[in-house]
Amino acid sequence: MTIIEKHFDNKPTRDEMEIFLKKIMELKGQNKMDVVYDARIDPNYIECRIYDKAIA
Repeated sequence: MTIIEKHFDNKPTRDEMEIFLKKIMELKGQNKMDVVYDARIDPNYIECRIYDKAIA
């Protein structure tokens, strides 16, 4: 599993979030991915988990 983390200086706008996720989607290819984002706990942090096996 590959974990990609990003810490924003401020809570990301919808556009900033979409741009970040679009770049990650290009990297993941056909692999399964989970996105971890909880604005209540840490609104400046997002985590993407890309699994090694492709989606069946």
